[in-house]
Amino acid sequence: MDDEQQDVLLRNYNFTLSADINGPLLAAVISIEMIAGLIANSFVLIITICHCSSGTWKKPSTLFLTNMLICNLFTVLLVMPLNIISLASRGWIFGVTVDQKLITCNLAGYIYWNSVLLISLSLMLLSIDRWIYIVQAMRYDSLVTPRRALLAIIITWSLAIVLNVTPFFGFGTYNFLESYAGCSPIWEGHVGYVVYMLIIFVSIVGTIVVTSCWTFCYLFMYIRRRKERSSIGPGRKRSIDQYVAARRKLIVLFGVLLFIHFISYLPGIITAGVVIFVSLPKEVYATSYILFLSITTLSPLAQSCFREDIRSKLCKKKEEPPGTVDSSPFTDN
Repeated sequence: MDDEQQDVLLRNYNFTLSADINGPLLAAVISIEMIAGLIANSFVLIITICHCSSGTWKKPSTLFLTNMLICNLFTVLLVMPLNIISLASRGWIFGVTVDQKLITCNLAGYIYWNSVLLISLSLMLLSIDRWIYIVQAMRYDSLVTPRRALLAIIITWSLAIVLNVTPFFGFGTYNFLESYAGCSPIWEGHVGYVVYMLIIFVSIVGTIVVTSCWTFCYLFMYIRRRKERSSIGPGRKRSIDQYVAARRKLIVLFGVLLFIHFISYLPGIITAGVVIFVSLPKEVYATSYILFLSITTLSPLAQSCFREDIRSKLCKKKEEPPGTVDSSPFTDN
């Protein structure tokens, strides 16, 4: 074995899982996430396909939702199985020689990081679409057309493909990580690349948080104004109770949505920022990885709550008495 191959093995921890990590347990957790993600995304996708008319398919919100489901399935079917096999084997077994393992690891790292960026961009598109639909309702049809929605999806896929090729040209590197037996960009010793990725993900997550909070505040004020108008005249107690219930529903929906984004992204962003200055335990990386993968199950369920057409297929809609608060502001078009 020459010096170059020894250097590759050293940088990739001999393609072996750390002794500090419980491989079978971590593999079991990811297996549960994979099965749950496959069921959740496939279920929502099948409902969308089977119950959407040709007109509904042309709606931008449907295109954005379908794009998110496909991005999640991309991760569930291409990333998680390799990780589970590596954890169960306690090492990277895809390749016989060092060079072959390095090639397959680089390819797997590129696929994984593409999936991370694709999921993030798909959620950003959904959040922006919801913001325009609620806050700019009168201009929505002119601003967000099916053609523009499809173009936005194509642009995000192209961006993910282009932004993640830099490690192949010396800016960053894909390595085997002994913390969870997967291949991914490494942060230690690559400050420039870490800053580059932090700018990308802080921008994406920041856009999601800002548009979600803006939409929430707009709807909150909308409900408040409607409640004040309904407080005059007969039947006002029932109307006020209905608006209070609507406000609670709004808080729960957006609260759950923001919570999912925070638990999925915040640990990874903090880890990437802190590792520039100090080394972190391997368990921290494994935990951040597990938390991010949970978004493949939680996001389709949360996003479906904003879709009236999907909710109506899951349960029969009760007949609402006259004067019931219109719930349309909570849902996408």
